[in-house]
Amino acid sequence: MPTGDLIAGGFFQSAGGSPVANVARWDGSTWHALGAGPGPANATVVAVAAHANGEILALVNSGFVNLGLSRFDGTAWQSLAMPYQGILTAMVTAPNGNVWIGGSGGLVEWDGVAFTARPCPIVSIFHLALAANGDLLVAGSTSSGSPVARLQQGTWQTFVGTTFHSARTVVELPDGGLLIRKQGGSVLQWRGGDWLPVGATDSGEVHSLFVTEDERVYVGGDFTRFAGVISPGLVEFATTCRPQVVASGSGCTGSGGPLALTAASSPWLGRVFRSAATGLPTNGLAIELLGLAELSVPLAALLPEGQPGCSLLASPDALAAYAPVAGVVSLQLVVPRDPLLLGATLRQQVVVSELGSAGLAALTSTNALAVTFGGY
Repeated sequence: MPTGDLIAGGFFQSAGGSPVANVARWDGSTWHALGAGPGPANATVVAVAAHANGEILALVNSGFVNLGLSRFDGTAWQSLAMPYQGILTAMVTAPNGNVWIGGSGGLVEWDGVAFTARPCPIVSIFHLALAANGDLLVAGSTSSGSPVARLQQGTWQTFVGTTFHSARTVVELPDGGLLIRKQGGSVLQWRGGDWLPVGATDSGEVHSLFVTEDERVYVGGDFTRFAGVISPGLVEFATTCRPQVVASGSGCTGSGGPLALTAASSPWLGRVFRSAATGLPTNGLAIELLGLAELSVPLAALLPEGQPGCSLLASPDALAAYAPVAGVVSLQLVVPRDPLLLGATLRQQVVVSELGSAGLAALTSTNALAVTFGGY
């Protein structure tokens, strides 16, 4: 939810000791009931989502009978008349605040007022999710073709590889790749233009795939062993090459204050690595250095305008210049999805040319970042 609270749905009448009706809200410390619930006591809430207007939506089924869509306005649940032929199974909130809804009857979008059917290459939808950039991810079943699709800027992309026609769940990996679960205990990854198996259970099923805020991927289900690892019910789908950013050296102080360079994202292959330099003067020019070698050369040894405690910490193999805005320069580095970059380290630093009436007045610098690329 926009407040950061968690909404859970299913088939349960108690949450943390509090009586509830198949749906509950977690505020970080306590579970709370949401009214009398969105359906009869014997119904199951199969999906929940929050609209931008603050209303909570719930899909309610009873066995294979679709009981429909309900919304909670903060006080009571109201049934929404929805022109849909089929069983509703999935729901997710889009970046614009609208809600995508899917099931055996295809894909529908709810804008808070009306439902609109949307074309989708997946015939019967089991799961909806969002990519990091807001793209819609769909997993389901088809009579032929790919059981996974991605809606990217209004255009559908499908992933046709090994012949199978049903995927129960899809998630985006931190490096932008896709991971799916099939019916049963199999998990596959889209890699090199095909779906490749990454693990399976020895018994039991995989029921969920999820990615945490610290960019770790987990597989959950009713298994005791997955991919040879004994881990009842939950196992991490780990990479042997996680990205890493380590600060090295120290920045010095210029006329804008202490200079610092910090990472704003992780350097995954296929992603954009973001960082920011702060403490820059308004009368300066920020020069980004990208290099393969670590250095420690006082700037005063290079130019007389170099200030005390300021050093060149990265080899200047590539340079880019920026004008600071409110003392900040935001940097972006597009990381190619090239396996040869796995584990490679690039060094980044910002050197600041402070300008005066007669030209260059001072040369200062931030700390450096050792950026090691990772991927799955």
